[in-house]
Order: sequence, then C-alpha cells, then structure tokens
Amino acid sequence: MTKSDLIAQVCKDAGINRQQAQEAVESVFNSIKKGMKRGAILQVRGFGTFKMRHYAEKKARNIQTGATVIVAEHNRPVFTPSKNFDDVI
Repeated sequence: MTKSDLIAQVCKDAGINRQQAQEAVESVFNSIKKGMKRGAILQVRGFGTFKMRHYAEKKARNIQTGATVIVAEHNRPVFTPSKNFDDVI
C-alpha cells in the first residue's frame, strides 16, 4: 500500500474529500516524525510503538573489498507492533 492508497482509503472510510484526507495523513506522519526526533516513545494502543534505538560505534567489513570499516554510532527508528496488531496479521 502506498501513501496515495492510504489517503484514498481514509477518504472512503471517513467520508471526507481527498484534500482533507491528505492533510490528516500528513499530520499523523509529521507528528510521529517530530515525536521521534525529540526522542519520545509514541505508543498507539492496538497498533504499536515507535521509538528510537541507539547503536554504538562498531567495526564492520566491506563485503566487496574485505576492508574493515568503522560504522559511527547512530540512532534508528524502530516500530514494534502491539500484540493485537500482531494477532490480526
């Protein structure tokens, strides 16, 4: 499902026009991004949890050349589905 498909489904389910649905979907996505950027843990009951996970610096290997490289420490977004979401899927 693409973002356009999601917007079309919101139009259909909520009975609103495409512009309103697009604004709603964008607002939700932007709220999730802003919260995660602040380091907040966002829990949506019945859906799942969005959070940032910290990864320390580590040594890795370039598989093409075999050379050792250093991967800098970084943060990555992580989504963990709720039990209810998992059961439905």
